[in-house]
Amino acid sequence: MKMIPTCNSATPFIQSLKQLGKSFKHPILAIGFSAAILSGCSWLEPYKATLTQGTIIPPESIELLQEGLTKDQARQLFGPPLGEDPFNPNHWDYAFYTTDDSFHPNAIKRLSITFDKDNMIKSWTISDKPIEIQRD
Repeated sequence: MKMIPTCNSATPFIQSLKQLGKSFKHPILAIGFSAAILSGCSWLEPYKATLTQGTIIPPESIELLQEGLTKDQARQLFGPPLGEDPFNPNHWDYAFYTTDDSFHPNAIKRLSITFDKDNMIKSWTISDKPIEIQRD
């Protein structure tokens, strides 16, 4: 067994690096191996996490929507609205946005509900047009 000379001033980490360097016979191979490990799994672009926001409204829930439902019934059916306008409390908006097209592909993208003065659903509009988010 060959003994590796040690230096008293070197830390164990530096000693292990020296030992690793001696084990590679070709420095170009060692550099290529190091570059492959340090580059990670992505070669062309960084990982981008999926962005999903809003309320998922399945089409089956829309079939239950009808004129005359109260605000409480609408809240039970769809959950809380995305935004309640303090200047127009009889108008609720629901929106759904995702960057992953395979995540709930049949979900309703936009739903706007209008209530009458008695807090009953008067009308609603549905849009499957995707929501666009401006990126700076």
